[in-house]
Amino acid sequence: MTPALGALAWWFVLRGQLTLDSEEAFTGILFLGGPLLLVMGIHHRLGGYVHARRRQLRLSLPIGARDHFVDALPTTRRGLIYSTAFGLAAIFAAEGSLGGGFWFALSWLWLCIFAWLVEPAVGAAGAYGGRRFSHDHAAAQIQRSLSGGWTSPEAVVHLYGPGLGIVVCTFLAMPGQIVWEYHLNGHVASLPMVIAALLPLLVAIGLRVMASRMYEVGVWEAVPWLEEAIRTLAGPPRPERQPRWIAFFARDPAIQICWLQFSRLTTGTAARLAIVVSFTVYLGFRSEPPTSVSIGIGVGISVFWLLPLRTLRNQERLRSVLCAALPVRSMARSGRTSIVFPYLLLPPIVLASVALVRWTLA
Repeated sequence: MTPALGALAWWFVLRGQLTLDSEEAFTGILFLGGPLLLVMGIHHRLGGYVHARRRQLRLSLPIGARDHFVDALPTTRRGLIYSTAFGLAAIFAAEGSLGGGFWFALSWLWLCIFAWLVEPAVGAAGAYGGRRFSHDHAAAQIQRSLSGGWTSPEAVVHLYGPGLGIVVCTFLAMPGQIVWEYHLNGHVASLPMVIAALLPLLVAIGLRVMASRMYEVGVWEAVPWLEEAIRTLAGPPRPERQPRWIAFFARDPAIQICWLQFSRLTTGTAARLAIVVSFTVYLGFRSEPPTSVSIGIGVGISVFWLLPLRTLRNQERLRSVLCAALPVRSMARSGRTSIVFPYLLLPPIVLASVALVRWTLA
């Protein structure tokens, strides 16, 4: 859902530039927003190569390195399909018509083609560069200098690799995007310009061909070193104290367990709730009625608040084990997430009610 929120923000900015009738600014934001949208969700797309839990579990099985690489590709492709679709929706929605946004959409698709080719190479580079090299090796010196002493040298490539991969995609796609904009402005592109636009495509194809070979060299060493780095950063297992507000709002032990998982597995719980409440107050006291833009922002904020529901659903089996011996209802004993649905849906419902009342009274 992170690319969806990024596409929503991209649409909002693009639409604002069209409202101001600034075509040059629209084109600039289009070129700048594409790489930023690809950055959102890249860690998820690249997680299957080295970070995924299944990679650690299957490493000891009689599976070849090439098969591990092939197993990680669907996650990358699926994430890129979502990002591409959300980007196209943002462009067409900003233009207001399919015909008007078609030519700009081709520029975005050109960038996505390079991401499709380069991102598997970024995952393979993470495996290749996540090994332990000899002390005097140039790669080992780069690892030590970039680690800064606060993480293991072998994990450095996973910190900088995804961002550098998007930079490579951007620079490789830029000649083609410039030539395409030159053509849209009414000029005729010469043959050297077309060649300069297509040459980076050969480079991207070469990186894609080399990706599986790089991955085969490093995957057996990179996965254990990354696992050790994660454990070192996380420290020893130490349960946090339960927040006091959970016992204040919920007396049922099963609901308390749900809220405890929600607070521990969700990043910025208070900040998410504050955003929903703040936007609700803004809609309620603003002088103008809700517009399509404000409604779109409200939908995005509500989705942002409800995203952890998927994580809670994945924890149902664990909750059923914890609640099996508790004196609770049968539905709560099964660990279902539906017991906290009314509480989680309350902020979006209040937001939608305020928007509906303001729109009705307008």
